[in-house]
Amino acid sequence: MSNSSFTQSKWILYTGIGWFFGVLLVLLLAGLLESIHLDCQSLIGVAMGFGVGTIQWLLLKKQFAISFMWVIFLIIGLTTPFVIFDVASKYMYLPVESSMPVIVASGALLSSYLQYRFLLSSLNSTAKSWIGYSLAGWLVASSLCMFTGYTIHMHSITRNTIVVINILLFIAAGPILGIITGKGIQGLVKAEN
Repeated sequence: MSNSSFTQSKWILYTGIGWFFGVLLVLLLAGLLESIHLDCQSLIGVAMGFGVGTIQWLLLKKQFAISFMWVIFLIIGLTTPFVIFDVASKYMYLPVESSMPVIVASGALLSSYLQYRFLLSSLNSTAKSWIGYSLAGWLVASSLCMFTGYTIHMHSITRNTIVVINILLFIAAGPILGIITGKGIQGLVKAEN
């Protein structure tokens, strides 16, 4: 497979677009579930896995002939911890804000392990590093989004400024995910050359 079409900036762009697509899906699904009075966090894993995974896959299938299982593994990995959280929170009090880092870390580890084990491990010996880059990327990106929950307590700045800060945090999260995970993918590309 030709490596000339892959660049780090393309990965960042694709991941950023996928993030934006995922956020839109979260909002759409949240609205639909809210209209039928159903509260569940699992839609975050489904929407972000589908959004980010699909757009990344569009680039990866050209580069490495990666199958659509890339998307499926990302959905399964990101959604499973949210399903566990949703079920457990029916029986005990679990605050979403303090549970989110564990949920995201678990989802990133599971999804990246599945992607590594079944799709990347046969490419070259550096593929295992994908797990660490993916974990770091998802944790940093989700932390930016979680920070928006704390900006509402910033009384020294105007409400409009807080809205702008929150929008910028959500927008920045996707490319930052791309920058971090791109290091892992770039390593695969370099090792293949």
